[in-house]
Amino acid sequence: LAEMISPTEVMDEKIMLSMPEYDFELHGNPLINEGPSVIIRGDTVNLAYSASGSWTDEYCLGLLIMDRSKDPKDPESWKKETSPILEQDYDLYGPGHNCFVPASGGSPDLIIYHAARWMKGGWNRSVRFGFVDFNERGKLQQITGVCGEELIELPEDEEAVTVIPADEFVVSEDMEIRGNQGERYAEGFLGREDTAAFTVHSETERDAYVLVMVRGRDLFPGILSGLEISANGRSISVPVYSSEDYAPAGGWMHLLEGENLVTVRTDIGGSMLEIQRAETR
Repeated sequence: LAEMISPTEVMDEKIMLSMPEYDFELHGNPLINEGPSVIIRGDTVNLAYSASGSWTDEYCLGLLIMDRSKDPKDPESWKKETSPILEQDYDLYGPGHNCFVPASGGSPDLIIYHAARWMKGGWNRSVRFGFVDFNERGKLQQITGVCGEELIELPEDEEAVTVIPADEFVVSEDMEIRGNQGERYAEGFLGREDTAAFTVHSETERDAYVLVMVRGRDLFPGILSGLEISANGRSISVPVYSSEDYAPAGGWMHLLEGENLVTVRTDIGGSMLEIQRAETR
């Protein structure tokens, strides 16, 4: 920790708050404590940090806490928890390097972090999120990671998400002619020559975030293919990784008032991909 003189300068004195010492911090070489992120609740300052090598499955989040009435520049003001608050679990490998997003309107606060896409995936990562809780004094409580297949229910005051399941997609050689009147896409598989599509209704002309949940299984780890998503003359290309879990591929698209046809196709490698659903908001 160092006190700042200006937005770009710190004082010479630096205070050591934490260094690897407990078992959960001792995986990988060199030994690492990094990526601090602070959230304050009630009387407690919570400083979450990432421990162990970021390339290992054991990468995790540790916690330092301090009563907000004490001096943060005094190392004795801080207490270090002896076990991680978020760690490897079933279908969750190497969770770490987080930030907190304080919520409004009574919703729970969020934690956003990355985790490896598969066991021993190293820096092949995906971004995940979850909700955090605090005790009566404001201390951050244990965080449970979410499996890749699990959906998190949004708080009531969050904007609704429109979900289009795979069996509402259509696949055709000429989407402009067949539109959403073609054969159903119940299998959910997108092959090299396929273009699939779904319809999104918008009350106004606007930019909207469109994502497709997709996976490519039983293939070599790493970038497997890419998904091109197009609507109203705008296209985005998103890499797709080999995984047992569905992962989001998406971005901002421009929607017109009324019905919008969104098409998807593979654009790298031509590998077969499996689509579970699409979402817009």
